[in-house]
This record gives sequence, structure tokens and C-alpha cells, in this order.
Amino acid sequence: MPDRDLTSAGSSSQERPATRAERGIFVPFTAPMLWGGRIRRLPGSPPELLLPSLSGRGTYVLDWRSAVAACTPSLHDRQLWARLSLLQHPTPAGVRGVVRKVALMGHAGRPAQAAAEAALEEQRMAIQAVKATLQARLPASPDAPTAALLGGLAEALADSGIAPGVAPGAAPGSPPGSPPGSLPGNPGPQSRQLAGLEAFCDDLSAWTRRVPAPSGRNAGLVVLAAARYNLAAIRACLAALWPPLEDLPGLLARGPGAVRLMVELAERPDWLLDGWPPITALWASASARERSALAAEIAAIFPVPALETDRWPGGAMDWDTVLRGRRLLGSLPVLAGTRLVEMAARNEDLRALTA
Repeated sequence: MPDRDLTSAGSSSQERPATRAERGIFVPFTAPMLWGGRIRRLPGSPPELLLPSLSGRGTYVLDWRSAVAACTPSLHDRQLWARLSLLQHPTPAGVRGVVRKVALMGHAGRPAQAAAEAALEEQRMAIQAVKATLQARLPASPDAPTAALLGGLAEALADSGIAPGVAPGAAPGSPPGSPPGSLPGNPGPQSRQLAGLEAFCDDLSAWTRRVPAPSGRNAGLVVLAAARYNLAAIRACLAALWPPLEDLPGLLARGPGAVRLMVELAERPDWLLDGWPPITALWASASARERSALAAEIAAIFPVPALETDRWPGGAMDWDTVLRGRRLLGSLPVLAGTRLVEMAARNEDLRALTA
């Protein structure tokens, strides 16, 4: 398959694929030239690697052989792609599971290995806790088919920590600011990621007011708008999980179709968060002198949701303006020499921070 330019510098709508499948899922590569890359697999096609142009003016589509020749993937990256390429229908959760398995093998270093072990244990405990809370809301012990549906629902809701039976507002025992329906004492990984995105927006907003122009300010403002749009959409999607869960017995009585719909609803915040945790972790760990260059780098690679998300809770956002602003930013300098080594080390450190 020849390499090709997926988008152009023309209409910003070209920079927003119609569906999530077309958009692809962020992959935490360590090689600098693969930073910001996504995996995409359309029905009947082999997996493709989508790489954002560092100029912010396009997305390039490569097969893995071309990526190996042009981008010098690390051993970790090669092992990761070999396993990701087996996924027939990649999702953020599916990619995250593969990423953790590769980290457990030690290819991303010991800190990432330990972080993956902790993340998998946290996930296991979250599923158990959400399932117990769901089961407590039923009038009687579920039969085998209902228990199976309950288990699938708990697994889907574990990342968000959502559980029914709590009055709208913060759940009893939850920290201040917890979303409606949060599971007391176990807000879930998405809650932490959401808090990280909120902190990122606050810090970036303050930073853009302090730095002199240009000094990355324009890039920072473009990134800030994108992050705020995603934050609003994620909050709306999480809030939409609450009403269907209020009548849990009725939901389960409607059978597998109703549970599949809830699973789809629960996946939406995951899709909107996809690609942001590494960005927020990178910004939080950067020094003041690094942030101007980092703002420009993030502006080139921040994730843009697919057009279908405009029909989700929260409504359509003004992505045309955001993407037009990104296209007006200057290109990043070509990576070379010690900068490549520094970025590779940085990306390896991120693997431990975002397991």
C-alpha cells in the first residue's frame, strides 16, 4: 500500500474523519518520529498507521513497512504494533489492553512494567467494586443470564466508576467535585484523566496569559480551545450515563440489546479522552523553559474527535475555528541529533505515567 496524504490544508472538515473507526486510536510509541501516531483498521483492510504532520497541515497514512523504513521504531514499538495489528476492531480499551501486555513484558522498561501491573490490578478491583454496587441495587440475587449481563455492564462502567443508586450530585464519600453517580471511594481511571485534563486547561490558560507573544502563546490558545471542547463533551457523555442506570432492574430485563447500548454509551468518554492523558502528563512534567516549544508540539498532534461525535451529548463544537487556527501556526523544526534521543527518553518515561 503506498503512503499517502490523508488530508490537505483546505477545508478543516477534511481533518475530521466521519467516524471513530476512520479516526483511529492513539498508540503510545516511544520513537520520536512516531509520536502522536494512531492505528486505524477499516473493515476488510489491513491496519494503517496515521501520523499527524508536524506542520499541522495534514495526516499521513503509512503501512508498517514504510513506518519501519522512515521512522526507526524502537523494539517496544515493533512489539506493540505486532500485537495491535491483530485487533480486528481497535478501540481505546482494546489498544490499552495490548499496551499494558507489552509493558508487562518489559519492553517499555521497569517503571512502565510496574505501572502496567498496578493498572491491571486497579482495573480488576474496579470491576469487582462496580459489580457489587450494581448487584446491591437489585431486589434479589440475579439468575445466571442476568448475572452475565451484570458482569458485562460492570466491566464497561469500571473505568468511569459510574454506579446507580446515588442521588444526583456528588456520591456519598466521594471527593468534592465528583460527577453524579460516581462510585464512592473508587472514582475510576477516567475520573483521574478528567481531573488531569481540567488541571491542564487551568494551567495552560494561566500560562498563555503570562508568556509574551508569540513564544508559543498562539499554539497554546489553539490547544486550550481543543482541550476545553473535549472536556465539555466528556462531561456531557458521562452525565448521560446516569439516567439509564437509575432503573437497573428494568435495564437488565430488556436483555443484551439494552446492555450493549449502555456499553456503547460508556465507550464514548473513552473515545473523547483518547490521546489526551499523554499530553496532560507531558505538560505537567515540563519545565517552564520547555513549554513554548511543547505547546507548538502539542498543537500539531492533539486529538480531534470524529464528526459522528457531534451527535453525542454536548452537541457540536466549533472545531472548524480550532483547526483553522492550527493551520495558521508555524511548522515545527525538523527533529535531529540529540533532540531525537531526548524525545525517545521522554516518551519512554510517559509510558510509566499513562499505563
